[in-house]
Amino acid sequence: MIQKKYKICVDARMIFHSGIGTYLKNILFYLVKEKDLEITLIGNIGQLKSILEFSDLEIIGSNAEIYSIKEQFEIPRLIKNKDFDLFFSPHYNAPVFIKIPLITTIHDVFHLSFSTSFIKKIYAYLMFHLTLKYSNQIITISEFTKNEIKKYLKPSINIIDKIWKISNGVSQDWIDYPILENPYKKQYILYVGNVKPHKNLKNLIQAFAKIKDKIPHDLLIIGKKEGFLTEDKESEKLSESLLNRIHFTGRLDVSDDLFCQYFEHADLFVFPSLYEGFGLPPLEAMARKTKVILSNIPVLKEIFLNCAEFFSVESEIELSELIIKVLNEDNPKMIKKAYQLAQEYTWKKTAVQTKKLMIQAIQSNS
Repeated sequence: MIQKKYKICVDARMIFHSGIGTYLKNILFYLVKEKDLEITLIGNIGQLKSILEFSDLEIIGSNAEIYSIKEQFEIPRLIKNKDFDLFFSPHYNAPVFIKIPLITTIHDVFHLSFSTSFIKKIYAYLMFHLTLKYSNQIITISEFTKNEIKKYLKPSINIIDKIWKISNGVSQDWIDYPILENPYKKQYILYVGNVKPHKNLKNLIQAFAKIKDKIPHDLLIIGKKEGFLTEDKESEKLSESLLNRIHFTGRLDVSDDLFCQYFEHADLFVFPSLYEGFGLPPLEAMARKTKVILSNIPVLKEIFLNCAEFFSVESEIELSELIIKVLNEDNPKMIKKAYQLAQEYTWKKTAVQTKKLMIQAIQSNS
C-alpha cells in the first residue's frame, strides 16, 4: 500500500532570525525527515539551499519583506496552483488570504503588551485578529502566551478552542556537545539575547556595576553593543566606564559549537527579561549544567518552576545580591534538577506535536 504524503508549505523567510529562526530550523530538521510529509519552503532560495538538510527540498523564491502588505498577496499567488494540503506560518504575519488550511505559531503578543510605536501596535492588533480568525489551528509556546492572547485580543470560545500549547525545545546535539576550550580567557557571567529594552540588559549592567569590585568575573554579552546604547545617557555612561569588564561578542548568530562553549564555561547565566513568550537561552544554559538566575516574570516561573534562582525584575539591588550568592554557593541538587528539566524540552517533541496538529488540520478540512 502506497503511503499518503501530505504536502506542507512552510514560510521560511525568517530562518536566519535569532528567535523564530531557531524555532524554524529545529522543527524543520525533524519534519523534513518524515516519510509521510512532503515539505516545500518559501524564502530566499540561495540562503535556504545553503542549509544542508534543506538543499534537496523544493523552494519557492520570495523576498517579500516581513510585516509588509506585499507578503499578504505574493505568498497566496505563489502557492495558488501548487496543490498544497496545508500552509505553516511560524509567526503571526500569516498570509491570511490563502485558500488552504493554515497553522500559525504565535510566540508572544509583545507588540500589544509592551511599549512600542503606535503604528506597530495597530498593525499587530489587526494581524493578530486576522490570524486568529483565519488560522485553522494556532500554536502558542507557553500558557503565558495563550493567556496574553485572551487578555489583549478577547477571542471567542471557538478561537480559544483551536489554540494549542507546543513548547520550544533544546536539541540533543546541544546536550551532547563535548567540552572544548573556553572561548573567553577570564571568568565570566553570561548574558545571551538581543539588546532590546524589554530584555532588561540595563538592569543587569547596573547590578554588575554594584558588585564588580567584589568578584573577578567579567560580564560577557553575546550580542551587539549597537542598539543598547540609546537615549538613556546614564546607562551609556555607565557602560562606557565598564568597558574593561563588559565584553560584547559583536553578534548573536555565532556557530552552534562556539555558542555552546560560551554556556559551558560560564560561571553563571543571567536572564533579566521584562517580557518573553518562552525563554529558550535559560534552557540551553541548564542543558550545559550552568547556574541560572532569572527574572520573576510569569512565563519564566511557568517554564522553570523551582529549577533556578529568581529576582524581582525591576530590582538591580536584589539581582546584584543574588549574583554574589549564586556565584559563591555550591548547589548540585539545583543544577541536577535544572539539567533534568532541560532534557524534558526537546525539539523532536515539538516537531512530533506540530506534525500531529498539521495532519489533524488537513483531515478536518477533507
